[in-house]
Amino acid sequence: MAQKLTADFVKSIASPTVGNKIFYDTEVREFGLRVTANGAKSFILNYRTQSGRERRYTIGRVSASGIGISLAEARTSAARLKVRIREQGFDPLQVLEDERSAPTIADLCKRFLAEHVGKRNAATTSAEYMAAIERVILPRWRSRKVAEIEFSDIDRLHCEITERGTRKGGGRGAPYQANRTVALLSKMFSLAIRWKWRADNPVRGIERNAETKRRRYLTHEELAALLRTLDERDAAVGSSVLKRRREHTANQIVRLLLLTGARSGETMAMRWGEINFKKGLWTKPSAHTKQKEEHEVPLSAPALLLLKNIRDQLPKTPKAEDPVFPSYGLEGTTTRKLTPQTTMKKSWSSIRQRATVLFLESEAEGEGAALVSHLRKSLKREPTLAEVNGAAEFAGIQLAKGLRDLRIHDLRHSYASFLVSEGLSLPTIGALLGHTQQATTARYAHLFDDPLRKATERVGQIVSVSTGPDTVVPLRSAEHAV
Repeated sequence: MAQKLTADFVKSIASPTVGNKIFYDTEVREFGLRVTANGAKSFILNYRTQSGRERRYTIGRVSASGIGISLAEARTSAARLKVRIREQGFDPLQVLEDERSAPTIADLCKRFLAEHVGKRNAATTSAEYMAAIERVILPRWRSRKVAEIEFSDIDRLHCEITERGTRKGGGRGAPYQANRTVALLSKMFSLAIRWKWRADNPVRGIERNAETKRRRYLTHEELAALLRTLDERDAAVGSSVLKRRREHTANQIVRLLLLTGARSGETMAMRWGEINFKKGLWTKPSAHTKQKEEHEVPLSAPALLLLKNIRDQLPKTPKAEDPVFPSYGLEGTTTRKLTPQTTMKKSWSSIRQRATVLFLESEAEGEGAALVSHLRKSLKREPTLAEVNGAAEFAGIQLAKGLRDLRIHDLRHSYASFLVSEGLSLPTIGALLGHTQQATTARYAHLFDDPLRKATERVGQIVSVSTGPDTVVPLRSAEHAV
């Protein structure tokens, strides 16, 4: 049915009793008004695609109470669409269908987790990615289309985390976490470009927060407190067999980290087949190293002895594929497949807290030693760090930080500092740590100040031995002359 559509006609036309009815316009061909039995009125356009397929596109609902589109607007839109369809092969319905089926942020997160997290990242990194996705990204943009996210969206999120953090109800800002979240989003959107889900990366150009590179190394006093803590835990009795086994495993991991400078993920993933006891070598497979390359590390005599003791305590000779540090239970258990340890967060927290108490107790200066001693006598047991902190706060005593801020990765930095103190070169240190970039090892260069200062002081003592201020001891031979 064709006739020139007018505003009065559109307004007055009655609804059919069943189904729907279309009234086509004589001014713009294939443009019409569709009326349904429930009274809904919409402007439509019939067209053919370049392949000859007949399609019907809904331009919009009829304006009612200011909602919808007017007849004039719909007729103009239909005329423009017809030109694009005829001259450009445009298919408006296909565009609409593509938009509806376009991947969302939830789809992007799902594919990223399935194809990248856990397979190409260390366990701790994977855990951080999953936490950021579940706590920050999905709650905010779950249903948003990947192609819709703009620079302003990323920038706003970065600013909010910087100022208020990610805790519910706000809280203190988290500038480093804001940078990590943006870095994760940048990686995800780079993959979205590769998967042809969008054409650009909206993270590009985001100004990151300034970060101060952390430099944390164990002092001799802190190392002594840490080793004493490990000895205490190894000798502890009274807890369950399972708990003692897990604590002992954590102690062994920490000792090996101190002896090798390896990353915690590499160490926890160690398998017996990677260790050559005859040559004293540990061959880390590429799948476990950050640089994704096989890394051969010489093991010191104490490290080899530690590993031999672990092996000798096993109920039977381990297989090459068995993990050195299994993630579960009792010795002799054979009902489950052996899997390597993946985290020791709780154990490390306990070790660090007890080591801090021992460190405070060993202080030559300060009031920490007296406070710990007093608590031990009054409690008739070893005080916890929480009890020491509480007593110090009550007494108005400012305690030293101790090992409270020591991360497990700082054991790796400390290993490097031990090497520097022995005068080893940066290339040697980089080779032991498995660095592929000289710049990575160069961050330890400032530590050379102490051994260099000691060396120059020794020379100063030699050349300044005199009976008077102007007397200098000559060097032994001319070949030493500069």
